[in-house]
Amino acid sequence: MPWQALLESRERLPANPDLAEGYGALLAHLGNVTPFELAVRGGRLMATPGLAFLVGYQAALRMLWPSAPSSLGALCATERRSLRPADMQTRLEDLRLHGRKDFVTAGDAADWLLVAARCEARGSAQPCA
Repeated sequence: MPWQALLESRERLPANPDLAEGYGALLAHLGNVTPFELAVRGGRLMATPGLAFLVGYQAALRMLWPSAPSSLGALCATERRSLRPADMQTRLEDLRLHGRKDFVTAGDAADWLLVAARCEARGSAQPCA
């Protein structure tokens, strides 16, 4: 998509107090877009900076997981107020998650969650198979 189309001035979409509905309305307005187009075009259409951030956040999630559902999602990463991978305690063992996350941006409105977890045994430096 040419830069002119990405940066041209457009009327903003009305703010919707329901994040999932507002995001769905944005997707209906934009049609099929790449994560980059979602971030730039979608962010420029949103009524507030916070909603523009939410759209950029959704685009970033789709870069992490390209086949993610089109609905609103959230990344679960923060543990004990830390984002450092070395501090992560949540584990995936036999397809079961064990642990907890402290904060999830837009988690209360999300239809799906992408959970950061370790899969090696505690104290092991061996990567998962």
